[in-house]
Amino acid sequence: MKYLILFVCAFNLHSCCYIKKCVGVYLNPSFIAFSTPELDTIIFRKYKIHSNFRNPIDTLLIEPFNLRTTFTSSDTTFLFTNGVYPFPIISGFEYEIEVPGANTVARVTDIEETNSKQKTCLALDGESCYNELKHYRVNGVLNTVRAIYIHK
Repeated sequence: MKYLILFVCAFNLHSCCYIKKCVGVYLNPSFIAFSTPELDTIIFRKYKIHSNFRNPIDTLLIEPFNLRTTFTSSDTTFLFTNGVYPFPIISGFEYEIEVPGANTVARVTDIEETNSKQKTCLALDGESCYNELKHYRVNGVLNTVRAIYIHK
């Protein structure tokens, strides 16, 4: 009887397992050699893939120095957009990042990541898993790091 109960419990635990998708890659822009006044306003535009950057499906205008999501070190300003704005830079779309004060536009295309999955059982969820970045392009140049470097 004891073995039967143990078998039933083990079977139930196993049947409560499922496969979950891992968290997608989020990219953050970094601005190199821009002055603070030039970065006063930044415009993000999201497009469908292969739309030739016509008809944005979403637009966000931000003033980054009004927020605690901006950090400047030496000549580089880092903008952490993840979780702060309803505008994550993720795969499945193309983006324009415009800095009007410096007359600069960066086009981000070809964002590709792994589509990882993880087996999860009940409360034994463990750590979250994350997809890995394969690559993306900024103005046609291939990149493999999670920061989008935009040069003046």
